[in-house]
Amino acid sequence: MHYQSTGGNGLVEDEIIIYVAGNPNFYPVEYYDLESETYQGMIPELLRDFSEQTLYDVRYYMPGDEDLREQLAKNTQVDIISGCFGGESFLHQYGREMTLLKAEIDGKEEVCRLLLTKTAPDSFEEELSQYLDNITQESKTGLLIQSAEQPPVSYRKHLEWTVLGLLGLTLLLGIVIACVLVSRQRERKRREREKETDLLTGLGNTESLRRNFRGYINDQNRLLYSMSYLHIDTEHMDRMIGRTHTNEFLQGAATILRSTIAPTDILARVSDGGFAVLRLSPSENEAIEWSLPLIQRVRECASVNGAVSPRAAIGVYRLKEHDFDLDEITFRASQSAQAACREGEDVKICTDRWLRELAEERKLQGEIGRGLENGEFLLYIQGYVNSENGRVMGGEALSRWEHPEKGFLTPGRFIPLMEKEGMISQLDFYLLDKACAFLAELQRDGVSDFLLSCNCSGETLSIDNFGERCREIISRYKFRRSQLILEITENTMLQSTPAVQRNIGKLKDLGIRIALDDFGEGFTSLFNLRENTIDLLKLDKTLIDTLGTKIGNTLIRSMIQAGHDLGIITLAEGVEKEEQARELHRMKCDLLQGFFFLYPIPDWELKRQLMEAVQERRRR
Repeated sequence: MHYQSTGGNGLVEDEIIIYVAGNPNFYPVEYYDLESETYQGMIPELLRDFSEQTLYDVRYYMPGDEDLREQLAKNTQVDIISGCFGGESFLHQYGREMTLLKAEIDGKEEVCRLLLTKTAPDSFEEELSQYLDNITQESKTGLLIQSAEQPPVSYRKHLEWTVLGLLGLTLLLGIVIACVLVSRQRERKRREREKETDLLTGLGNTESLRRNFRGYINDQNRLLYSMSYLHIDTEHMDRMIGRTHTNEFLQGAATILRSTIAPTDILARVSDGGFAVLRLSPSENEAIEWSLPLIQRVRECASVNGAVSPRAAIGVYRLKEHDFDLDEITFRASQSAQAACREGEDVKICTDRWLRELAEERKLQGEIGRGLENGEFLLYIQGYVNSENGRVMGGEALSRWEHPEKGFLTPGRFIPLMEKEGMISQLDFYLLDKACAFLAELQRDGVSDFLLSCNCSGETLSIDNFGERCREIISRYKFRRSQLILEITENTMLQSTPAVQRNIGKLKDLGIRIALDDFGEGFTSLFNLRENTIDLLKLDKTLIDTLGTKIGNTLIRSMIQAGHDLGIITLAEGVEKEEQARELHRMKCDLLQGFFFLYPIPDWELKRQLMEAVQERRRR
């Protein structure tokens, strides 16, 4: 029914996997042992022995203490329906049956049988039949005695079958040997369970998911399954509430997931903030209907425990006919979940169109390193002007990618990719070098009062040797150090660590100025400005857009005044309208930046314009 290519010697061998739907409540003939979490009893032992003697790999499908035989038979997910007695019958059983035991109970003859479904290969039926014909009644009775030696508490009510094993046989030595073998087997199973268990949540881990995927997903049911991936931004939670509380939240999320899955689903924690669920999901709508309440419960769990609202989302990928690579399936589902999280969505379905876009994105990610090495990333500068006279006083260093195939790419295409791949620091240092080179060129041409600011991500600012790397870059160029400004976002300042504070101090020691970027986006308290050595305050565009409203004017005016009182230069970003420029001038904002004045232009073009302005002033 199911074929795998095996053989470590390079030869290909066909191994036929046979799936069994077991009876968990047929002690001691066949039962699910809660302690070892495996099927035990006479039938499992016979099937294991049969597997060892043939090329057939017989496995129990979805082992557990719930009887799923009818459901699994209906979905044609198994080849054998086991532990059948009396008049039990199932869909797709095809009338083929094999008798294992006969006994008289309450004056009625009961027969224990194996029922074969329509998916079972004919060759398997023949070989299994021959095998069972060679097993004597005494051997079967011995297996029953072994199973009945220490009956699990939950199966004592089934002891009427034990009489089959107690009729005339007391094989003491055999029982002792069997107990030793069972003990060793349980210890081996325990070690295997520990290896496949996530220690924090108690769920299965990636290895568990991989084993279950191989064991339960087959050609007959593959198209019925989907991968639902819950992504939680644990890095954000760590920064906001600390690792201890994040772990407590993850344990709560795991509990919620356990309560939502069906017996046929496979659940595992596969990364720090990633939970994968292989689900029998008939449609995309059903997947969405399952996901939305789950996300809501996860957020409520965070609220109850006093945690911040988590950045979380679910990605759904429906398996296709040729989806055999679990890593690729998990990657697609996780990428759609992370994309949903970035875009503020609760659920994202991983469609063919989105997969094509993802493939294009991955290709672009792989070319970033080459682009940096080959100098394909260009320095663009958006100038800012003095609000009093409109003179260009400085600018902000920006990047553009001149891709050899795709042409001119703006930051929106590559910055998110760099952040995801942990490459944003490479771009930060790359632009710092180009900015220093630009200031050095201006210095050589007699311009020594132009200010140039570079963005510095929180990731870059947290690097241990950040100060040394900045010193090494800057030392290669000759210009007034006070001309260079490093922009730090308000969010980075809010979440600053001792390492960030030390690195800010090292920048100040080098004579570099510090700008607080995006001020007003999260509205840092003005008290923080006093505690940090901030030289320039950049008012965020979202704040500038409130100009003309009572609360907007009041807030902006107070920020500008507070900055002046603390000796801090104020700059308004995103100025796009003349009335905004006039109002900011009346409020005595020092510098203005935005499309109303200047668009980003290449460094060489800005240099040309600056030199023309210098020559014009000299002619006057």
